[in-house]
Amino acid sequence: MISVDFKEAFGGNIGDPLRDPYRVYAQLRREAPCHRFETTFGPMYFVTTYAGVERVLGDPKLFSSRINNERLIGMVIGSTIIGMDEPEHNMMRRLVMPFFVPSAIQRLGNAMNVIATEMVDHLGEYGEVDLIRQFTFTYPLAVFDRLILGANLGDEAQFHQWTRSFLKLTTNPAEAMMAVAQIREFLAPVIARARASSVARTLVERLAQAEIDGQRLSDEQVSSFLILLLQAGAETTYGLLGSAFYLTLKNGLWPYVAVHPEIIDLIFNETLRFEPPVQFVARGTMEAIELEGVRIPADAFVVAVIGSANRDERAFSEPDRFDIARSKRDRELSFHFGRGPHYCVGTHLAHAEFTTAFRALSSRFPYLQLADMGGRGGIVGFPFRAPEILPVILHT
Repeated sequence: MISVDFKEAFGGNIGDPLRDPYRVYAQLRREAPCHRFETTFGPMYFVTTYAGVERVLGDPKLFSSRINNERLIGMVIGSTIIGMDEPEHNMMRRLVMPFFVPSAIQRLGNAMNVIATEMVDHLGEYGEVDLIRQFTFTYPLAVFDRLILGANLGDEAQFHQWTRSFLKLTTNPAEAMMAVAQIREFLAPVIARARASSVARTLVERLAQAEIDGQRLSDEQVSSFLILLLQAGAETTYGLLGSAFYLTLKNGLWPYVAVHPEIIDLIFNETLRFEPPVQFVARGTMEAIELEGVRIPADAFVVAVIGSANRDERAFSEPDRFDIARSKRDRELSFHFGRGPHYCVGTHLAHAEFTTAFRALSSRFPYLQLADMGGRGGIVGFPFRAPEILPVILHT
């Protein structure tokens, strides 16, 4: 019997470093594919099957994104694109899309490689290092900051620590609010410079000078948008890279990466299926509906658990096995970056960052090995998942 209390069922609250939610997902798919949990955010309906998640993400008229602004991240940083429905969502999305199209990302290739190579060089030659603390924690934010935002934030490790702190809304609300205040204070002069610029070459300048219905975005709106983009650009790719490095090393695939770099794409796809860095997407019901045999009232909090959908036995063969040689069908079915109008705008950037990081690290350290973790390692977290540490032994 599955508990109605989230903490009792999963062994921790939302935001805690949960080690294995997949066991609970499997039980939910079998016994209660749409299940009402009591959480720190109030009652939530968890949808865990592939078909159920596909329905939620594929019907934005019935399942609204506004709940993200009203009851989740919007409570900390205000209204952002992640909590908007159409047509407001599309207007805001069009502002940033030119910076994330494939041609724009392709032009960043050399600069991205310079950043990755520079960070890999700083790892040293031999000995044990923590790949999370010394590479994946700062690399995605450095790329996003220097090449997309053009903000030159400076201490990217500090900035990423702030973005991680504001995700602690459920476990430490005071720390989350303090982090947001610190980020806003830090961004204020960045936005002021962008407003004074005569051009709009960077994303910050684009947002600072953009007009919606004849009015410029306020400083708070711009900083909220930037905080969201920084969090998305740093946290998700940080988690994806850390998990991919861990799974590649754990499954004995690392020696093949330098020799056969074409498998990097396969690792990218399978990591997103097997251990997506973002485990769920939140939606609110616009009217009373029935989903997976459960009657859900209007204005209810629905959680589409993509981490479970990607392990659904009815959609994937041997879903609990990390297998980079999966069929084309399995790769196409996976919920890699969401679905529908809110499909992740940074998809191409994440793929380019991932590929560049793997190539830089594998070419420098083709014999990289996992160090003894002493029971500390592994991938943890909900709704964001990543290794907290990843000790490796360098071999050039």
